Amino acid sequence: MKQALQDRYALPEAKITVVGHGLPETRITPADQITRRITKEVYGKEHSYFYAPASGHESDNLERFFTAYDIFRTRCKEPVRLLVQ
Repeated sequence: MKQALQDRYALPEAKITVVGHGLPETRITPADQITRRITKEVYGKEHSYFYAPASGHESDNLERFFTAYDIFRTRCKEPVRLLVQ
């Protein structure tokens, strides 16, 4: 995943942080308010963000997701980070 992001966006390796690998053992449910706040502070660096849980399977449609994110970034100048799990 890290290499694909580096190739696609020409980002230096230091700009991409891998915070975990694999699927969670429990089902992913919407995070509570406190967890969302912590995520925004730690990973979003106080900026808004899109969060996309992904398994790495082709059914995740990550290529289409990244394309949509590219389109969004050209239309919205607010710094919105992309967090892919």
